[in-house]
Amino acid sequence: MQSLLIGGSPGSVIFAKIIGQYLLTSHTNGRLKLWNLETAEELKTYKWRYPCMEAYFDDSLGKIVCFCKNQSIKLVNIKKFTK
Repeated sequence: MQSLLIGGSPGSVIFAKIIGQYLLTSHTNGRLKLWNLETAEELKTYKWRYPCMEAYFDDSLGKIVCFCKNQSIKLVNIKKFTK
């Protein structure tokens, strides 16, 4: 069974992950979006040349670690979004 994000075109989303109170979506066009799950508000869009292929949250850093298609690693600080 496959889930599609409402309003997204098939194949444009690489993955969607729930991280605490956030939804993280990675897109084939290099966008990484952070959403608030309670309000469905888009908090931030990151625009990178290469898409994020996998990500995990490092609680000790308060950052999302993203592994990009070109084998680079990006860190996304989400501490500023926490209440």
